[in-house]
Amino acid sequence: APLPSLHFTSRSKEFLSCARTAARLLPPNLQLPPSALHLHPSPDDDDDNNHHYDDVPPSITDALTLLSHSDSLLSQLETLVKRRGHTNDPSSSIQSALSKFETISSNLAQVAVSIATEGRIGVSRGEQRRRHYELVAQRVRDMGKERVEKLKSLMEIRGEVIKSQTRRRKLL
Repeated sequence: APLPSLHFTSRSKEFLSCARTAARLLPPNLQLPPSALHLHPSPDDDDDNNHHYDDVPPSITDALTLLSHSDSLLSQLETLVKRRGHTNDPSSSIQSALSKFETISSNLAQVAVSIATEGRIGVSRGEQRRRHYELVAQRVRDMGKERVEKLKSLMEIRGEVIKSQTRRRKLL
């Protein structure tokens, strides 16, 4: 069977044609640095204009940092809750991690509130911005709740480890 004829435009040829035209329209004495011709900024470019995350509010960065810290605490707790023993009892380490987690959780709740209020700042900001920040704040809250649920499951594991340890002691 014969192949149907395809009608399409080669976008790369079209792009090159536009680039040639733009180059011809540039004044001849204009000197551009080579980095100006790159489509994407290189990592060693220190121009502030090349960073598209400059306008990210610090509260969102704080939320990401707090979530990262809570993840690292949960991974520490994951190894600690399974440990048992008389000489290397992890109870004090678990208690320390729990208090840090509690602090992080309360800070995360405060940051979520500040993210939501940041969307309301400024009269000319608009409804879309406000809604966006509310959604981001809700997502931060949800991620915090997921970590709390993980903590609860880890503490249930710890409870089971302590119960089995107590049963063993009674048998001896």
